Amino acid sequence: YQEALIAYKEASNKDEMNIDIYKKLAETYIKLNDTNKAISQHKIILEIKPDNLESRLYLANLYFELKDYDNSLIHFTDIQATQPDKIDVLLKLGKIYVLKNNYNEARECLESVLKRDPDNKDAKFTLATLHEKIGTLDKAVIIYRDLLNYEPKNTTFIKHLSNALCNYGILCFKNKNYNESINIYNEAISYDSSNADLYYNVGKAHYAIKDFKKALSFFKKALHISPKDSEFLIAVANTLDALDNISGALKMYNEAISVDPNNFKLRSAYGAALGSAGEIESAIQELEKAIALNSRYDEAHYNLGVAYEAIGKIEKAIVEYKRTLDCTPNHFEAMSNLEALSYDMDLLQKELAAKQSKEENI
Repeated sequence: YQEALIAYKEASNKDEMNIDIYKKLAETYIKLNDTNKAISQHKIILEIKPDNLESRLYLANLYFELKDYDNSLIHFTDIQATQPDKIDVLLKLGKIYVLKNNYNEARECLESVLKRDPDNKDAKFTLATLHEKIGTLDKAVIIYRDLLNYEPKNTTFIKHLSNALCNYGILCFKNKNYNESINIYNEAISYDSSNADLYYNVGKAHYAIKDFKKALSFFKKALHISPKDSEFLIAVANTLDALDNISGALKMYNEAISVDPNNFKLRSAYGAALGSAGEIESAIQELEKAIALNSRYDEAHYNLGVAYEAIGKIEKAIVEYKRTLDCTPNHFEAMSNLEALSYDMDLLQKELAAKQSKEENI
């Protein structure tokens, strides 16, 4: 290649306007992994002949491979100006616009490709990724399903469909469409049965509709894949607690704490479970640890208030309910409990005052 380079340079010195020599130089520089000098040869060609489509297309593609999307866009745009129906150019423009987050331009280019070539899988795939980016996940899922009909074993299509389904399921869950999210997650699992997060998400949806037995089944599947994941351990523990399996819940909370000892939400939930089991002193200790980790966590203060109330420490319970409301002013349970205790305290004070007055009269 070095000898060829010397020969081509000598030839270019003798015939400076011969673009074929610069093409050969560019090819040789590519062989030598010197892309910058290869680019410079095609720039010389464009100086000699600005309408040389081959060099402009070469530069556009080379810049794309180098992830220099700004320069790639310049050259592809120039080509499109003279050849607006060139499918490979429209496709590359669509990809660049997706990467640069210019979504309207991307959609326009990709739809132009599909109008001319309805079965273009590359354009469909890029359009699906565009829909993922802009949040129209239902459209992304439809396109990925269509692509899998052509290539059922294409791992890239499977991975992207599973990911789109997962995100679509999360969106449905946020919108409280729990049954829809369950269906979507289950479809995602059919494509990616080793993804622990998918089982966890199905479990969350079942938990939301209070189908605790199914929720527990899916949480356990997630835990089987990732046995040390504290989030999965907590989910299993919380669900056992919801099913009134307090001993099983306490065991799982203990295991989760050994994995994630600084998780204030976990310690608060563990404290609440201890309280439900009647282990009030242990519950108080655990809830105090949760508050030490995060003094602004409302549930820890609320659960501590419940624990104090259970052993008759009403003044301390009132303090914790007030702290709960400091963290979350609209915490309904804390407001209700505080109102009831405040009423009881007022009634007690009135009874004591009446008793004292009676004793003084006697």
